[in-house]
Amino acid sequence: MKTRYLIVFTLFVLLGFVPCNSKEQSRVDSTVVRNGVPYKLADFPLYMDPIYDGPSDPTVCYNREKRKWYMYYTSRRVNMNSIKPIERIHGTAIGIAESSDGGATWKYIGNCKIDYKPDANPTYWAPEIFEYNHVYHMFLSYVPGIFNDWNHPRHIVHLTSQDGINWKTYGVVDLGSKIIDACVYHLPNGTWRMWYKNESENSDIIWYADSSDLYKWIVKGPAKLGGIKGEGPNVIFWHNKYYMIVDEWKGLSVYSSDDATNWKKQSEYLVAGIPLKSNSDFPPRYVDGSRGNHADVEVVGDHAYMFYFSQTPSNVKERGLAVYVQELIYHKDGSISCEPTQRCYINLNASRRFRPMKFDSLNPMVHDPVAIKQGDTYHIFFTGQGISSLSSKDFKNWKVERPLFSEDPVWIKSIFKDFRGGYWAPDILFYQNRYHLFYACSAFAKNTSIIGHASSPTLDPSSPDYHWTDHGMILQSIPYRDLWNAIDPNVIIDKEGNPWMDFGSFWGGIKLVKLTKDLMQVAQPEEWHSICRRPRTFTLDDNDPGDGAVEAPFISIHGDYYYLYVSFDYCCRGLKSDYKVAVGRSKSIAGPYLDKDGKSLSNGGGSIILKGNKDYAGIGHCAVYTFDGKDYILAHGYSIKDGGMSKLIVREIKWDKDGWPVITM
Repeated sequence: MKTRYLIVFTLFVLLGFVPCNSKEQSRVDSTVVRNGVPYKLADFPLYMDPIYDGPSDPTVCYNREKRKWYMYYTSRRVNMNSIKPIERIHGTAIGIAESSDGGATWKYIGNCKIDYKPDANPTYWAPEIFEYNHVYHMFLSYVPGIFNDWNHPRHIVHLTSQDGINWKTYGVVDLGSKIIDACVYHLPNGTWRMWYKNESENSDIIWYADSSDLYKWIVKGPAKLGGIKGEGPNVIFWHNKYYMIVDEWKGLSVYSSDDATNWKKQSEYLVAGIPLKSNSDFPPRYVDGSRGNHADVEVVGDHAYMFYFSQTPSNVKERGLAVYVQELIYHKDGSISCEPTQRCYINLNASRRFRPMKFDSLNPMVHDPVAIKQGDTYHIFFTGQGISSLSSKDFKNWKVERPLFSEDPVWIKSIFKDFRGGYWAPDILFYQNRYHLFYACSAFAKNTSIIGHASSPTLDPSSPDYHWTDHGMILQSIPYRDLWNAIDPNVIIDKEGNPWMDFGSFWGGIKLVKLTKDLMQVAQPEEWHSICRRPRTFTLDDNDPGDGAVEAPFISIHGDYYYLYVSFDYCCRGLKSDYKVAVGRSKSIAGPYLDKDGKSLSNGGGSIILKGNKDYAGIGHCAVYTFDGKDYILAHGYSIKDGGMSKLIVREIKWDKDGWPVITM
């Protein structure tokens, strides 16, 4: 056996895997071309941290703003010889390195700026980072201090970011008292699954939890892995199977599954290492750099690249850690492997999904879009951190703009203690020489909700006059007090010049209330109307959203009529979404709104004008405008080809002979 390990180690040397510094590394065949796509030879080691020599727990994520790949990692303080070894693994920041060449070379750019600091000496471990709907999410392992043993609490905290560098806390994920190493995956049904290491009662096994929205998690129990102990789970979908890679401290074990629930272990480990001593030792000792730890896999088309950390070879640095990368190999029997003795060529940009400058300007990812035009520029605002925005000169090609709000109003935080900048379903209009924005904040699936108001003299961020002034709350719904939900606002100025707000979601349906002339509050005496509702099971608790699935109202004027557009059924479920748009009309702003068959929308009526098709699972949350003499409808649809992502839909409205809107998809 010793002879075998000596041969393998010699191969490491001959093939260049006992490396030199990347700046001095020999570059024979530094680029290869496969199917017309160039792949560069990756540095070996791939990356070494210049501050503490201890990059570990790597994860990679494409940063669309910088058009570069970011590598995030636990920055262990390996070179601090004055403190004890376990202390070097505490008090750690999350480091960032960037790559401009598709992952072949990496450069240190600093640490994440994290606002979660409940303790004087925070410890951050094992970040899980990805982008969803223009927001970066981090699920971070946190330890409350610097310690010289492993006997202290730890938990996972959820943070969000607009730029991948500055992170705001959403809240602690309620999974237990000694939890680390999150891995989050978006399932085909639109829900999310998190796997993590549960260290409670010294179990050290992998558990999992499910969420419908990334914010509220339900613990499901131990993952079905046969009770193995390990950490750092990582899940991918590749070659029509799910694969989970787990660090078992003796190499990286591999599990496969058809449903992400029931798992089967393969016999071979990845990067299992070259032992220096008998494997009866725990932890066993290995040739430096030969055993893989805590991996992250990035699937790029048919390729899958595994990033992991290990010791730095002694001829490079006497003591230290480094990040390595290997391409995974798929076998016909469904097993996967890698060849640590093979040079790795990599191009993370080879897939269309991640190529720089491949933001889909014609069909961007949005949720709940509304639009307005100032001068020669169209603006779209939609649900997101700080209220997300896009702009366009031709109403076809869109570019991302910075969020409207950089700071959250204090009054919102007095209502939502854990509010972290998630604004829902905005509405925008120009009125009395200012642009007025209405927005909602809510607890998901509860009618603990508010509608707020802000205004700015201009929508041009480059103007010296650009500034959003928050005017506070317009409406608030409270569970058990109100059988309506204060979200999805839409403000309409009626034919007499009076402002009204329609709003609502589930519960008692869509409401209409008159506003003061300055749009600052509900007019007195209060004038309320119920303008749309669907049947709701009477026996349901008042705190239950119910089964009367209607929301997202929008009123517009065409000819002699007010048209009320609403969304029926369910959003936010990816490919399971069955959203659709219905319409009714009335000659009075307050209704009754009748559909094509004369049935009132207040009694379950509504003519469907948009619904799912071969391209979209569901379509909804619309807004209607007249731009340059043409009428348009905007909505979001759950794209089938993009796996249920919410994409912008813009279509021109035609009108039939009876004055009803017709939309062609």
